[in-house]
Formats: sequence, C-alpha cells, structure tokens
Amino acid sequence: MARGEQEQKCIDFVRKQLEENKFNSLLPNKDIDIIRQIFHTAKPNSHLSEFPDFIFENGFIEHFQVTSAKETKKGSKSAEASASFEKECESANEEMLKTLMQSQEVNQFYTHQMEMDCPECSYEYYEKSFKKNFEHHIESLERYTGAKSVGIFLVEQSGSPITILKDNKFADFYHLQMDASLLDYLYPYKDKVQYVLLCHQEFCDIISLKDIPIIKSKIPNGITWGMGRFRKMHVVNAVHIEPSKSPGEVNLTISF
Repeated sequence: MARGEQEQKCIDFVRKQLEENKFNSLLPNKDIDIIRQIFHTAKPNSHLSEFPDFIFENGFIEHFQVTSAKETKKGSKSAEASASFEKECESANEEMLKTLMQSQEVNQFYTHQMEMDCPECSYEYYEKSFKKNFEHHIESLERYTGAKSVGIFLVEQSGSPITILKDNKFADFYHLQMDASLLDYLYPYKDKVQYVLLCHQEFCDIISLKDIPIIKSKIPNGITWGMGRFRKMHVVNAVHIEPSKSPGEVNLTISF
C-alpha cells in the first residue's frame, strides 16, 4: 500500500465511527463535537514524507501503527506475515484461473480456502510497540513548526486483539481507557498531544490526555490482559459457466 493510503483509510474509518456514534469515550458531547469538526475539516499534508499526516486550522493529526506482535528491525511480524500471505493468495488465484482455463468441464464449482498462520502476540509486545512508536512521533512533533495548538495522535493497532479479563474470564476487548499503565505513560505528554485515538478493527477509543486522572478513577479493580485470536482468511469460489466459444476464451464467475 502506497504512502498515504493507510493513513487515509484510517481517518475515513474514524470519520464514519464519529458520524455513527460508534466509538468509546468519556468525553462530554461538546468535546466530541469539536473532534468531529476536526476530522471533517482535516486535509492531507501535501508533503507526503513529512510530519504530520493531516493538518487543520490550529493543529494536526498524526497517524501511526502499533502491534501486539513481536517487532524486529524489519518491522512487525504481523505485517510481515500479512504481506507473505497476500503473495500466497495471489499465487493461489493465478493457479485456480489457470486450472479453469484448461478445464473442459462446464458448470463445475471450484473453491479454495487459505488461512494465515498468525505470529505470536502479547500485551507486552503491544505496550513496547506503543511506547516506541509514540516516542518516535513525539520527536517528529518537537521538530514541527506548524500549527499545534491541538495535537491528535491517531494510533492503529494490528495483530491479535487484546482482551480484558475480570476474574480470569473474558469481560471485553481492549480499550485504551482501561489501561492504567499506558495512561500513566501518556499523561506527561498532555501539553504536547491533546487527544489520542486508538483504532482496532471495529472499535475506536478517544481519550483526552488532560482527563487521564478522571479516566483512571473509573477503571475497575482486578483487570488483567489476555489475547484473542486473529484469523485472516482467503476464500476463492469459481464456476466455469459454459464452454469456450473461441480458443483461449473461458467464461467464468469468480469471487474472492
């Protein structure tokens, strides 16, 4: 995916969550309205390789990714596994198409299913990834000379979902406002970054760093972390509808 596409995809997801009120936050409605307006008016930075990713009248939105999978010098094991899986899927698609084009059978249904082997994931990997990437972008922020009265870090989590356990039983999926350790880590940055949004698959958490003491007071006792299972599937279904009318032509219906 080219530089800028993933950032745009994530900000579009947040815009939709805000429009449909599908987010998790303890912010009052007036603050949520401000954030809605910010995300509605924010424009991509015309300098793609420079901080930040999006700008608006008096501030910025910077997107970055964190992972619950182990990271190496080459990057996240989760991203590495996903890229390898995509290549395998493309190869499988080509093989199926080749088989169908050589087949003389009509109205035959073909299917092929693949599942990605997920790398090891943990809360500890996630916490380490969050802090490392957060600090990297803080360094970029400190060099930034543009408008920064309102700073927003838009954090996208990949890898297996973290779960919240209560009395060793599943209670919910991870939410940043339930993570006392990371909230303590973020609070000293409240004068540099006003809001942090965390996105993972179907949810979006929104916190105001200045409100972290209030947020922490609402965290129930006995919270621990577990790991959910992340599955990435690729299914190809195809039907050879009718015989070729000309050499080398095949009428197919294929769905992925």
